Amino acid sequence: YDSAIRNIKEAQVQMVEKDFPKKGMAIDTAFKAVSELLFSLNFEIGGEIANNLRSIYNYILRQITASNISNDPTKLDVPLNILCDFKNTWLEVIKIENKKKLNH
Repeated sequence: YDSAIRNIKEAQVQMVEKDFPKKGMAIDTAFKAVSELLFSLNFEIGGEIANNLRSIYNYILRQITASNISNDPTKLDVPLNILCDFKNTWLEVIKIENKKKLNH
């Protein structure tokens, strides 16, 4: 999540500054990071959750592409918020699991 978040933010900055080579690199890296999240899904174990995540990751990839084509940084706002929420959720899960381990 960190790479996707960092590079989406960087792409937004570079769109505003009209530095298209840097924007392109940031977009490419963000796209690869989200693609990796998508390809790492295990549908046998994850079931419905994995299917839902696949839909969300595909939406994010479409928005990254649309933003890149239009040079519209606002098209990255929702994907950025989703990725930040997912990251924060995972951090909370890790905290809970660590507390469980300490209590046993």
